[in-house]
Amino acid sequence: MTPITRKEIYLSTAVSGSELPAGMDPVTREEHFLAELIAKIAGIADPTQEQVTTAVNAYLEEHGVAFNTSEEITEVLEG
Repeated sequence: MTPITRKEIYLSTAVSGSELPAGMDPVTREEHFLAELIAKIAGIADPTQEQVTTAVNAYLEEHGVAFNTSEEITEVLEG
């Protein structure tokens, strides 16, 4: 479905994870909030290696899985 209104363009951008078209600077308060939401969603899609490592280590610790090094994890995963 092709977005028609400005609000639909902002919502479509948030859902698709794409960037707002050129010239779509927020005008209304609602558009400012939607633009902030789009920016936050974009940041979620690209975690840093440190964030991934922290999340994996927390999961492993929480579930009682013990590895000494990341090399051991790689060795287990790759066989």
